[in-house]
Amino acid sequence: LKPVPPTEYDGTPDARVLHRFCQECRDYLDAGKVKKHRQVFTISRFLKGTAWEFYLNTVAGNVYSWDLETFWVELLNYCFPTNYIGKLRKDIDRCYQNSRNVKTYVHELQELFNLVGQTDERTSVTRLWKGFRESIR
Repeated sequence: LKPVPPTEYDGTPDARVLHRFCQECRDYLDAGKVKKHRQVFTISRFLKGTAWEFYLNTVAGNVYSWDLETFWVELLNYCFPTNYIGKLRKDIDRCYQNSRNVKTYVHELQELFNLVGQTDERTSVTRLWKGFRESIR
């Protein structure tokens, strides 16, 4: 089976679009068995617009020293407003179940956690519990 190339990313400051691009790139790199030192260069073919500018101005001169995780973080920092993650954290603080069913509330909160890179289970569960309707707690 031939690896499926990722959808091009143009630097749009939308976390869902970037997240999809990252997932597709990881799958593409894994399926193609691309060596770690060539991964960032390999995915550069799928960048355009602001994302390509970032690669060209910041990464290209020393591409083989970049690891994928650092690349993702710096790409986000370049393409997104400086307060973007802070805004998402505020969205987490304001996320409550209210009249929604549990499944919908949990899905929204989990998506926000994924977007900010929240991996601490205790923090996630505490925030989830705090956001449930009083009748559920």
